[in-house]
Amino acid sequence: MTYLLIALVLLAIIASLTWIKPSPRQKQMESMRRRASGCGLTVQLTHAPDARKGEGIPDYTLYLKPWPESGAPVLEQDWLLVKNSRRGDPTPWGGWRWLGRKALPGSVTGMKAALASLPENVTGVTVNNLGAGAFWQERGELDDVERIATALEKLQAVIPN
Repeated sequence: MTYLLIALVLLAIIASLTWIKPSPRQKQMESMRRRASGCGLTVQLTHAPDARKGEGIPDYTLYLKPWPESGAPVLEQDWLLVKNSRRGDPTPWGGWRWLGRKALPGSVTGMKAALASLPENVTGVTVNNLGAGAFWQERGELDDVERIATALEKLQAVIPN
């Protein structure tokens, strides 16, 4: 009887230790965030880009490329593009819509290439005083992080200073 009790206690301890171990999905997200940091991106948990204030839970991630220290523009714009949403105003790029304020005309011309180079599962793009960012749920491959970083750099390059 004593051996049975010891075996049950050991099984309970081992079972609780397996709950602590990260899942494959959590390991993938950790790798993506580490790669994002290596690409100069900051990572923030946030709501869906087209969510209304107080709506939903923060189940999206914003990968933000901060402006370079030396070349941070003084922005007269703060805008958001959302993909596959019914909210917002149409854009010239299929599937994307302006939500709130639109970008200034001088920056719109070069945005098509930046948007086209984003991974398919990116659902929003924003530009503000902090930098350029992409909203997604981190579903994809590790290489998608580098594609996002490259697209955000392209986007920053077309924003007039």
